[in-house]
This record gives sequence, structure tokens and C-alpha cells, in this order.
Amino acid sequence: MSDDRLREAERVFRETGSVADEARYLNERVRAGLLARERLELAAELRDEAAVLALGGPGGPRAHTVREVFAGIERFGVEVAARAGVIVARRCGALRPEMRDTEACLAAIEAWLDCPCDRHRVAMQGPPMATTHMDARLAVGAALGRDRFGGGHPLPAFRSPETRDDSHEPDAVLVAAVRRALARWALAPHEPRASDRPAKGSLLDVRIGDARQAGTFRLLIDRDRTTLGDGGECGIQLERAPVGLHAIVRAGGGFELHEHLASPFAFLNDERVRDGPLATGDVISFGDTWLEVSVLGADLPEDVARAREEADRLVRGGGGKRPIEVAATLGHLGATLAASRLRIPLSPRFDDGSRIRALPRVGPEAAATVKLRVAREVRSVWEELRPEDDSFARALEVTAAWLREPSEETRAAATALRQRLNAVMKEHSSRPVHGLARLAWSCLGGVVAGEDHVGDATAATAAGMSLDRVWTLVREELLAWALGPERPSSPAGKL
Repeated sequence: MSDDRLREAERVFRETGSVADEARYLNERVRAGLLARERLELAAELRDEAAVLALGGPGGPRAHTVREVFAGIERFGVEVAARAGVIVARRCGALRPEMRDTEACLAAIEAWLDCPCDRHRVAMQGPPMATTHMDARLAVGAALGRDRFGGGHPLPAFRSPETRDDSHEPDAVLVAAVRRALARWALAPHEPRASDRPAKGSLLDVRIGDARQAGTFRLLIDRDRTTLGDGGECGIQLERAPVGLHAIVRAGGGFELHEHLASPFAFLNDERVRDGPLATGDVISFGDTWLEVSVLGADLPEDVARAREEADRLVRGGGGKRPIEVAATLGHLGATLAASRLRIPLSPRFDDGSRIRALPRVGPEAAATVKLRVAREVRSVWEELRPEDDSFARALEVTAAWLREPSEETRAAATALRQRLNAVMKEHSSRPVHGLARLAWSCLGGVVAGEDHVGDATAATAAGMSLDRVWTLVREELLAWALGPERPSSPAGKL
């Protein structure tokens, strides 16, 4: 009976090619004893789509750093870790051909993988350090069970500041190579279902990250042409990405990646960038910056359908481009889609400090409102440190009064308070008094000088407020300003 079920599952999968039918076929192979469940679990850990569906998980976003991915697969044993290490080492070793013993070292590991006897184990040990790529030596350590490959592979943050590392390919590229080759090995002799190419759809859902930082940025693209790069003319401006000009172009009922200026640091999955169609799951890498794409058709996920409705409202609202740009920079999904339609460039950032500093100017009223909200949460710290000095409290009161009703009287009071706070900053050059004085001084900036940026809100960290909390407050206030039915009147709001 089980053989009949297996043959039927295989027949249906061969006919339809669907991921659901492939998942059923994989489960039937496990039941028939033709595929070890551990191998299926490994393929799922590598995020093979059919394996994930067959097991009902794991869920959540995919990792694109070597250390994260190896942390997930090393639990499957030294053989798996060694095989993955060889994949990485062979690619990175090719960048340093002068290390003449790298290939012999990797061949010795592969011989041990084919025949894990004592003789082959001894043959792996002690590769010459000076003439063997470090990843090959790490792969030996993984095979011998004495090292964790993921723990030894260098962090991107410790590579060249220009990301022009001549010893290692970008993490996302190495991860793509490991996923492709190791999932195929895990499920052999079954050949995993290939991605649909070209994928059809009218929207592109893009998650952007950087191997040097922990956060990610998500946006939606609905535009015939979106440029990618490090220049001001780019639709998606990628900070520190060592790239020329590339573009995502709507074509053939879906989207294609076009290369206009060749770059040795640009990849699509684990291959150098070339013109061609994009499919769901593809990863575009520019140095350590990566973009994971999903091509969306008519059947949209719930959050994307809601974002499309919000984008329609924002575009029709007539409030100008600046509030949409602000909300998009804050990560509001509907605003990113509206920005795409209106050709507003976006600059993804991944840590809270960079996100705050990257925010566009929002007008003095909105900026003062944000900084006032942050300052109120750390007022007690000032009062504990300087109980005899009411300048911080007065700065908040004057800022609030000006927001309610601007007048020359409040402007004059703000000017005097700025002078007092400036004296405090000169007297106290270290945290936390200096930082708190700067925050209060900045609150008054909109009153006195029309300052309309919010970057000084980060000064609250001098009083012990976490940067995450600062970001949360900034985001709440600015989203209310950018998306609310009544927006503060300011030059920024009228753009």
C-alpha cells in the first residue's frame, strides 16, 4: 500500500510540479523509508519550500548570514557542518588562488566524507596555515568536531570598511550557495523543485538587510523601473553598498533585474548579476547589503492588501510627498508602496540610530512635538541631577506653549533658555547632563530657529533611555503626523 501511495504521490508531483504536491511526495518518501526524517528536517532548516511545507515549519524570515545559518544546521552533526564548510571554503578559496594547498585540503575533507575511515581522517589534519585559505582550515576543524565553522568564519563587520574583501564572498551569496547545494544533497536522489521563472505578478515585496547589522527594512514596489545603488538618483539608495547602477524593471508580466554598470560585488543568489527575471525567494546582493524579493500576483497576503489600500489613500490624499516619504522611512508598508508609485527615493536603514538620522526634515512643529515627547520621559533624570536648575522643565513648558500658540513672547523666552542651556553644555562636556541639556536646547530649536529635524532626539540616551525606546517614540509621533487626517501646517508638509 505504501509503495502505491509513494508512486501516486510522485506521479502527481511530476504532473503538476506544485510545491504542495512535492511536499506530499517528500512525506511519502519518509514513510516509505527512502528519506531519513533528519534529512527532511535539514532541508526545512535550509528553507527548502517543499520541505518546510511538509513539516509545517520553520516559519519567519530567512537568515542571510553565515553565522546564523550555520548555527541552525550544525545541530545535524559534523558531516553536515563539514559539507557546508566545504561549499563556503571552495567559493572563498577561489578568490585566493595563491594559497596553493586550499584545494588539496578540501579534497581531503571530501574523501573523508565519502569514506569516514581513520586513514582519511588523519589525511585531513594539519593543512599548512600559510598556504591554505582560513575557511578550508575551519572546514577541517568542523569535520574533526573540534571547531564550529560558523563561529570561526569572519564577521562582515570586521572586513574591509569598503566591503572590498579579497578573501571572502558576501555572506548572503555564501548562504545561497549552501542552501542550494546542501538541500539537494539532503533530499537526494530527489531533485528539489526549481523556482518558477519568470514569476508573474504586479507587486514586488522586498526585504532589505545588511550582514553587518541586525535589523531589516521591508518595502513594496509598484513601478515600471526602480533603480538600486549608492547615488542620489537611485530609487532605493543603499548606504555603503559598493555598486554601480542596477534596476528592477517591470517586464513579461513580472519583474527583471537589469545591470547597467558592471560590479564585481553584485550577485543574484550565488551567481554574478546578469540581466534576467526575478522569482520569489531570489536574493540580490551588493557587497554585504542584500535584497530578498517576493513577486506577488492577484492573491495578496493580508498585510500587503491592507498596505495597498493605505497607499491608495495616501496618494489620493493630496498631503504632499514629504509626509509619505517620512512614513515610508519609518517603515510604514503602505507608505513605501505610495513612495514607489510617486517616485520618492527611499534610504533603508537597519539600526535605530541610523533610522532616526535618515529621517527627512519634517517641519519645526512636527520636530518639536517629537523631541518634546522624548524629553518628557527623561525629565526626572535632570531633576535628580540638577534639582536647583529649572531650565530643562522651562524648556519643555515654552516648547509646549509655542506649539499651542506661537508668539513673540514664547520666542523670546526660548532664546533666553537656549543661552542658559548652552552654558550648561559648555560646563558639562560629559554625559548625562550635557546630553539632557542638548535635548532641551534642541526642543527649543523649532521655536527660535525653525529647526525641523529630529536627530537630536537620540540625546535622550545620555539619560539612560534605550535607543529602541527613542525610536519607538519618534516613530509613534511622526506616523501620527504623517498619516493623520490633520497634519501640522509646515513647509515640509506642503511639499
